Amino acid sequence: MNRRDFIQVSSGVVSGMLLVNSKTAFGYDANSKVRLGLLGCGNRGTSVADSFVSNTAAQIVALADLFLDTFPYNAHATTSDFLAAGVPVLTVKGRTFASRVAASLLTQVGAEGLIARGLDVYERMALDFAMNPGTLQPWRQHLLTHKRTAADTVRLARGLEAAYFHMWERRMKGLKPESFTLAP
Repeated sequence: MNRRDFIQVSSGVVSGMLLVNSKTAFGYDANSKVRLGLLGCGNRGTSVADSFVSNTAAQIVALADLFLDTFPYNAHATTSDFLAAGVPVLTVKGRTFASRVAASLLTQVGAEGLIARGLDVYERMALDFAMNPGTLQPWRQHLLTHKRTAADTVRLARGLEAAYFHMWERRMKGLKPESFTLAP
């Protein structure tokens, strides 16, 4: 997905949200308390947010309801950050390493339902989430209870070590390489 396609999908999501009333789109009435979320502002965003909260009745809320991943180069560490914060990530699984990272991270936390099987499916899913924001709540709950932890890293390292030992033992026995699966 190039920038133009991404903007088209994103603007479709925003346009879809503008066509419904504020209660449906955002979960609150039009004249209720202002809730502020900043993304990608760096240090400037922190000072703006502090000033906004200090001088108004605003409330700082979660960063986002949904992260729309880019294609063909997925967000890598950013995907991990959003998942750790309990924010669903919608992605498209590509054929290259760079376009499969987010799908791999979503699979690791059991959220394969957020992996679109093509750009057309990605667009439909994004619009559906925008028009039906309540459908994101189960994903938020799932992500909060299925976080990746340091224990996952230890298990991964042990599994990788076991794989290396298994391959080395086959090599020492003069056996040809073969595909294998280690127990989780």
